[in-house]
This record gives sequence, C-alpha cells and structure tokens, in this order.
Amino acid sequence: MENPTKEKALPLLLAAVAEVNAMLPAAKRIEERPDTILSGPGGIDSLTLVNLVVELESRIEDEFDLELTLADGIDADQDPFQTVDTLADYVASQLAEAGHG
Repeated sequence: MENPTKEKALPLLLAAVAEVNAMLPAAKRIEERPDTILSGPGGIDSLTLVNLVVELESRIEDEFDLELTLADGIDADQDPFQTVDTLADYVASQLAEAGHG
C-alpha cells in the first residue's frame, strides 16, 4: 500500500467489519475484502452500514483520540461508502486532514 494513512485506516475498518459481523447471522455478514460492496445494489442493509460506521468512528476515537463523524462533509458527487476500499480511502483522507497522516 502506498498511502501510509490508508495503512492506518484499513486495519481499523476491517476490525470494525469483524466486530459488526460478530453481531450478524452468517448469511448477513460482510466480506472482509477491499472490493466488498457496502452501499447501493448488492450492498449491505442500511442498519448494518450504520452499525459499521458507528463502530469505525469508535475505533478511530480510541486509536487516534479523534472524533470523526464520517457522514460530515460528504460531497454529493462522491460516495465513500461504496466499498470497503473507498471507505478506507475516505477515512484516510479524513485522518490526514486532521493531522494524522
């Protein structure tokens, strides 16, 4: 991975996915892969997505002592919640913007 901030973000995101998966029945679990679709056709349901975002925000706060609200500042032309990878990119950009890059 070329982006050092993304190297910090992706493990937090995958840990959040694992935590959410622990609460879900097997058929509803999120695949722990960068290309896993999160939103839109073929994505996870909205409640699971909300739980994932809340878990991820909590992990960011614990790891970086930083409160991020990931839904803040999202450009209407950009959907960072498309896949695990796009969400990791978005988290990395937010961390870098907050001086954790």
